[in-house]
Formats: sequence, C-alpha cells, structure tokens
Amino acid sequence: MRWQHLSDGEVRAFFERLDLVRPDVALFVVDTALRLGDKVVPMLLEALRHARGGAPPPPRRVARELWALTPHLYAVNSKPDLLGNIGRAIAEGLRALAPAAR
Repeated sequence: MRWQHLSDGEVRAFFERLDLVRPDVALFVVDTALRLGDKVVPMLLEALRHARGGAPPPPRRVARELWALTPHLYAVNSKPDLLGNIGRAIAEGLRALAPAAR
C-alpha cells in the first residue's frame, strides 16, 4: 500500500531500525497536516503486528494527530505545531518509562 509519499516498505524499514537501535522512546514523524488516523496509523499498526508477531494494542489518541501506538512509540504530524507535537510525544514516552506511582 502507498499513502501520499509513504510506502509499506518505508514503514517496515522504520521498524527494522527500531529493532536494531532499541530506543526508549520512538517517534514516527510525518511532516503533513493530513490526518494520520485514516492511513498512517493503520499502516504502522500492520507493520508493528508483522514486526512483533502479534496483535498490537489499540492505538490511543493523545491529542489531535498525536497517537500512542505503544507506551513508547508515537506517531505525530505537523498540525497544529510539529515541534509541540514532538515535545508532547517525548514527554508522554518518558512518563511511560517512569516507575508507577504508589
């Protein structure tokens, strides 16, 4: 499948890099104002299912076009503010790394 300028192969390559680098928090950033929920999030979930060998948890919309695919993997776009969305995703991911409050 292809969406705008994004192909399944590029999404799979992203997950291959994640497997090699193993970051604490990862962001899939799309520099567009288009909605991610229609095409990009399903593409990412399918690649995640394929990469991890099982059904991923349902995605969680954090804010507008900021999606948590796992507690440490986020998809963001540039609406309304790319840097704001990136900062929020990093904060969410770091918060997910913190020990649970007692």
